[in-house]
Amino acid sequence: MIISRSLNKRLLSIIIIVLILTSWKNHKPISRSIFYYGQVERLNGNVKQVNETNSFSFGRSDTTLFNEDGIPIETRIGAEKGPSAIIKYDIIDDTPLKIAVIRNERWAKTVYLWDSLGHIVRSMDYPGHLYSGDHSMDKPFSGRNYKYDLKGNLIEIDIKSVEPERLDTIRKNYDTNSNLIEMIDRERPSVNSTYKYFSFDQENNWTKRLIIRKYINRIIVDTIKRKITYY
Repeated sequence: MIISRSLNKRLLSIIIIVLILTSWKNHKPISRSIFYYGQVERLNGNVKQVNETNSFSFGRSDTTLFNEDGIPIETRIGAEKGPSAIIKYDIIDDTPLKIAVIRNERWAKTVYLWDSLGHIVRSMDYPGHLYSGDHSMDKPFSGRNYKYDLKGNLIEIDIKSVEPERLDTIRKNYDTNSNLIEMIDRERPSVNSTYKYFSFDQENNWTKRLIIRKYINRIIVDTIKRKITYY
């Protein structure tokens, strides 16, 4: 009887250790959002680099680099022929995370603010030297608030702009695997988009998708291919 109890305790300990190791092995880190050109998307895995080729932009290839903490460092626009522009991500604060996205000091910068869950909750646009005019370069001229569902998917963006004056809401719908399938602009329905997916990598990040944009008098179909490398 004593031997049986001892064996049961050992067996229970082994099962607990196996469960812990299995859980650790199956744990997949999530990189911070990738958000150049207003795109906000969480990536699975410890991403090192994302290369995107866009068919609508004449096959232009853009590359975004991440550090080992999953935070974007820079985006190289038109990377295949030598970048035509480089977007920098400067960390202003890390508790909570706050990053300034600087396209060009002459044009503008956008500051993104994260919450403790790693979600972007607010962003603010500041004028650069070229467009500051009567506006202070330290005062934002537009801002966005971001809302998420229980899965962490971005479902709504509320936009408020001072100049030009604009109030708008963008809503996003997802499939059961948290892939974006539809984007709806309340004020500009002519730019609404739908998304279709064709391939995914080992971390379940998409590597090829189709974007269908329905404008007033035409439909634009854009194929985007991605190559993602990991640490």
